[in-house]
Amino acid sequence: MFREAETYLLSGCDLGEKAGHTILVCIGKWMLGETYLATADYSKSSLFFDNAAEAGRFKFLPSVISLFGAGSALAGVMRNEKSLDLSAIRGYSAANKAKVFEGQVKRRIGEVLLNFDDSHAAEAEEWMRRAIEADQKNRTRFYLAQDHLAYAELLRRKGDLPRSRENLQKAASIFTECGADGWVPMAEKRLARL
Repeated sequence: MFREAETYLLSGCDLGEKAGHTILVCIGKWMLGETYLATADYSKSSLFFDNAAEAGRFKFLPSVISLFGAGSALAGVMRNEKSLDLSAIRGYSAANKAKVFEGQVKRRIGEVLLNFDDSHAAEAEEWMRRAIEADQKNRTRFYLAQDHLAYAELLRRKGDLPRSRENLQKAASIFTECGADGWVPMAEKRLARL
């Protein structure tokens, strides 16, 4: 229900700005960045991740800012932006100290590298493996399912269809366990295309 979420999040950000509630505005913009990333509106995604980082710069820990930066970088690479500073993007992992975001930041770094160019595929795979390990260890199940989706795409590009299928099945199963039923069809559609 991304379109409905967009409507409520935009309204919430507007009300939060009027009320001067910086933290809630920052969270709303972060969620808009996530929403637009999921719907492949990468320009808006990047804009809202950047706005969230700006709104939260003095209120949040560096861990959250690194999460927003990784999201913005992923949206940028999906728009074929090639002027990204990969060293700075890799640095988001070290800047993040919040376990809840550990796997998500690592996965996003892997996705940036995977989509930047073909020469970074091996490093992208290593980042995605680290993301899976972190999200298993930290019991962040929804992010773990997203890790498996991303890793399945990497494996599909490598031509390793059996392992890609296995990761898509894991993603669908974990999404179901989490009650994230809207995400299950995404994994199932990708599985059917294999």
